[in-house]
Amino acid sequence: MEVNLNLVDSHLDKRLASEEARGDLRRIARMLPAVLGFQFECRLDSALPRVDLLPRLLLTDGSCDALLGLGDAPPTLPEAARKHPTWQALENLCREWRMPGGALSTGVMDVFLEFDLEQSAAEVPTPCVFVDFARSVRHSQSLAEQGLDLLLGDRLPAGIRRRLAACYEALPETARAYAVGVMFPRGTSPLRLCLSGATLPQWLTYLERIGWPGQLSEIKAQLGRMPELAERITLDIDVGESVGPKVGFEFFIDKPFGPSRPFWETLLGYLVERGLARPEKASAALSWVGYTPQRNKPEDEWPEGLRRASRELGAKAMSLFVRRLSHLKVAHQPGRALEAKIYLENLHRWLSYNEAKQGYVLDDNAPWGN
Repeated sequence: MEVNLNLVDSHLDKRLASEEARGDLRRIARMLPAVLGFQFECRLDSALPRVDLLPRLLLTDGSCDALLGLGDAPPTLPEAARKHPTWQALENLCREWRMPGGALSTGVMDVFLEFDLEQSAAEVPTPCVFVDFARSVRHSQSLAEQGLDLLLGDRLPAGIRRRLAACYEALPETARAYAVGVMFPRGTSPLRLCLSGATLPQWLTYLERIGWPGQLSEIKAQLGRMPELAERITLDIDVGESVGPKVGFEFFIDKPFGPSRPFWETLLGYLVERGLARPEKASAALSWVGYTPQRNKPEDEWPEGLRRASRELGAKAMSLFVRRLSHLKVAHQPGRALEAKIYLENLHRWLSYNEAKQGYVLDDNAPWGN
């Protein structure tokens, strides 16, 4: 994955990631295959120039097989890491995911890894693991349970299983659980459920229904105008024997990345006014947005798999990485100030040649979010 980082290094502002932080990112990237998408998580309220790394594994691009050596090539993951229980759990999941005809092969869209790098990476870095369900999956409970059983080795306690089922049962009619995660490095509150398809009032009613231990009025007061400045809001909850006190609200602007800029400027400016984001961090995040076409780079600086695909497609398509702001997340915990984070995404897209326009066109209306 180091090739991915090299492509964006000059676009990642030093106010977001110091040279030391970049060294940690590269050390992890050398363990991973090239990917078609990844994110940086940036803490907007911290002066510390460090970001977390979230690579996206797919079956279709071979990154899952390449990481673990499940195909013909040897694994990119070092032997020392492959012996670690977290990485063995991921291998268990991926082996089932790649089985043709299985529930996971059709119901799981991708697997996100999250490396927490607020401090220097451990000798054997271990990630949080998130299973993202296909957009066509409306009812993901059985997939979530199967994925968790594989990741936890059937160690999911009965009480947590019941609480997870209750969280599914209480979902608003329009909502869905689009991902489930195991927070391996964090110990407590190990499961995270990611939910979409509802408004803030619906999410607040939902939190009350599942027994969230906090005051709903405190959430409304802390969020202020954020919901009205975004186009979509999702909810993250921690699930244990009970629902954890910390909840995350994620705010999305779904417009194409060019027209979306003034909306992001307004939203980030509001956070700066509230003291939830440092001005220099907000400015640095906005500077991330842009794109990198293959034709602007020497051939050996582009991921090998994409170079092969480009040669096969010829003039029909052009390979491109889009740098965009994925979403803003604020974490609420009773009695504490909000924590704000922005997610910078680098995502591969193909430009298709349009005869009518006599040029290459990006399908900027393709769905980005969950």
